[in-house]
Formats: sequence, structure tokens, C-alpha cells
Amino acid sequence: MKFKLATPENEHIIAAFVNSHKNSKIYHTIAWKKIIQATYGYKPVYILLLDKDDLVGFLPLFLVRGMTGKKRLVGLPYSHMVHPLARDESVQEVLLSRAEEIAEKYHAEYIQLKCEVKAKGNQWQHKRFYHDSVLDLQQDMGDILKNFKSSTRRNIKKAQKSGITMRTGDCPKDFNDFYELIVETRKRQGSPPYSKTFFHQLYERLKPEQMQLHLALYQNRPIAGIIMLYHGLDAIYAYGASVSDNVLLRMR
Repeated sequence: MKFKLATPENEHIIAAFVNSHKNSKIYHTIAWKKIIQATYGYKPVYILLLDKDDLVGFLPLFLVRGMTGKKRLVGLPYSHMVHPLARDESVQEVLLSRAEEIAEKYHAEYIQLKCEVKAKGNQWQHKRFYHDSVLDLQQDMGDILKNFKSSTRRNIKKAQKSGITMRTGDCPKDFNDFYELIVETRKRQGSPPYSKTFFHQLYERLKPEQMQLHLALYQNRPIAGIIMLYHGLDAIYAYGASVSDNVLLRMR
């Protein structure tokens, strides 16, 4: 097998592999790579393994420099569960081994993957705070609602009776409004917000079939929102935010 790093010239090969692999997510796409690059300026280190001319393994990473100047390889920053894509387990082992070699080359302090892998080297950071919760949407909507907690069903009805309306964001202003909600939510939680550029990159680089912003409005004022990401059979609830006004929050 041959080892390569991604370049603009072989991005079409990656795109075809990602689109055909059953475990791929929106985070494996070239569009997501460009979003992270344009927003944060991190160096992409996308590892490819080829069997003759066929791509059989793909591990996307970014070289990230922390505030102290120390470097790490992350797969992927500002993303959720991201698995290596491989033809089989032996290919995945080679991918992980290549990642260890690259970490040494760049003097990276560690490698961080947001998934479970059987990595043998000492460069890997092992933490268990990533969880993947799945809701099967192939069921009838009535059956899905029956499985919700009774309090959740009551909250949905309360929002409907309170005059809350929904619409899909389709312009930069909608993403500006959502960003203001993100800032308000993060302030309430005591966490720094994402970059405003990040959300504008989502709007500019992802197609409507890949990403949608849903806003909840009260008297035409956006009071909450979520961003959904779509790829294959997956719909990922990626980002959510709301106002801090307790009166409005009680409308659920």
C-alpha cells in the first residue's frame, strides 16, 4: 500500500471515497476541511492509503498549535464523532501507524481522535468524554413522540400554544441572528463562543442538503435555533442556542 497526504489534485478521489463509505460523516468531506482551514488557519494533515490506485483508507487530521505553543494532531477540531475510514481493520492499523510517524515529524505532543480506536503508540490522548446518541428516524413520527418523556411532549405542546413559529434560515442575517444567540448561550454557560466566521463559512460552503439552520421565533424575534448537518443517512444536531430571558424560555 502507498501512503500519501491530501492535495488539491487528489481531493476528487477523497470525495468519491467519502461518499461511498458507509461510516463517513459530513466532517470527512472536503467542504468541512475548507471550513476549518478558512476559519482557524490550521494545517490539514489528511492521510491517504492506496492499494495500487484505489483509495482504501482515509484519516483526516489537523495540526493545531495551542496557546502555549505546543502542537497536537486532532481529528477533527470543532467536530463531533469522526472515525478513520478504512476498508478493513488492517488498513486502519496502518493509518494509525502513519499518524504516529507524522506526529513525530511535526513534534506534536499528542494525537486526539474523537472516537474509539485501538491505538498502540504513546502519542495518543485517551479521554472518554465523547458520546454519540442516536435516534432512529425510520419509525413513524407518532411512535417517536411516544418514546419522549411526558414532560418533553408537554413542552412541545406548550411552545405550539405560546405562538412559537419556526422557519429555516436562508441568508447571512439569519446566521448573524443565530450567532448572537450562540454568544448569549455561551456567556450563560461560562464558555467561549465559536468564531462568527465559522458560522458564515457553514453558510457559504455547505449546500442546503448538507446543512440547515432552524430558528424558533416569538413575535418575529429569533429566540432559539439549531443547526443540523446532513450526510448519507445521518442528520446531526450540531449546534444549538437560545436567549437567556426566563420569560421566553418558559415558552419552551
